Amino acid sequence: MVKTPLFIMVGGFLGAGKTTTVGRLARHFQGQGKRVVVVEDVTTTGGSAMKALAELRREGAEVVRVVTVVDRDEGATEFFAKEKLPFTAILEMDAFR
Repeated sequence: MVKTPLFIMVGGFLGAGKTTTVGRLARHFQGQGKRVVVVEDVTTTGGSAMKALAELRREGAEVVRVVTVVDRDEGATEFFAKEKLPFTAILEMDAFR
């Protein structure tokens, strides 16, 4: 049986509570065997995604990949490699130069 993926977008301004919301979502789906892909619009060093990842993991979610629309080429690739977490960038900053 093919499982239909569930997509939830969490957006907001700096300090709007996105990480807290991600934690609440993780608690809601805890124990349901959900695998999580974190998607960001722009990734610089990977720090923002890691805050969400830490919250998800704390609640027992299995994070399988981080995807970003734009990688600013400022260390995220290396950061996620150290974390042994697959990282995919749709575009890199070179595409804009």
